[in-house]
Amino acid sequence: MSRPDLYRVWGNTLLPYLLGGDDMQLPPTVMTKDEKDEDEKDEDGHHRNRLGADGTLSALEFFRASGWPIYRLRTQLRMARGLFNTCHREVYSDVPFNYGTGSDLGNHATGVNLERYLRARFPRLAPAAAGTLSEVFVHCEGTKCLVDEVTHSKRNPDQVLNALDFLADMVKTARISAADEARIRGPFGHAPGRNR
Repeated sequence: MSRPDLYRVWGNTLLPYLLGGDDMQLPPTVMTKDEKDEDEKDEDGHHRNRLGADGTLSALEFFRASGWPIYRLRTQLRMARGLFNTCHREVYSDVPFNYGTGSDLGNHATGVNLERYLRARFPRLAPAAAGTLSEVFVHCEGTKCLVDEVTHSKRNPDQVLNALDFLADMVKTARISAADEARIRGPFGHAPGRNR
């Protein structure tokens, strides 16, 4: 979240505000930060976005630098036990953390059903350690990543279709309720021509 985003929510009255975030999160991206006008009178050109560098400072970073009090939560409350291990090892190895009681497998029936389905469909898949779940990465060979010419953002509709087909098969094969068990959130909205 950039500071202009913050001010849009915060308003002009500066009410008390609780802001959550991640110290390791990437800073806001300002695509026009280095763009300059092509002016023949000026060799260097003028920056189109003269406040671009300011936009790269996140609201969280701004408040931290201003000396506002910070509470650092070091307990994993939502993910099933084991699912944060890779992220902790690769990104947050210097931050001590533990799993809360909400991370027990009894609270994650969807994940347990997904693992059961995956092990039946892919018998060579190694099981997660007892009492934990483990992440699974699915390779979608032959898909194409589309890059927006203006924003340079990327999307891969073929991966979305593969994910929808995968979930549809899981719901049919494992005979689980799609309403109760199969929830998916993707960055690209719904895939064209597929509503499941």
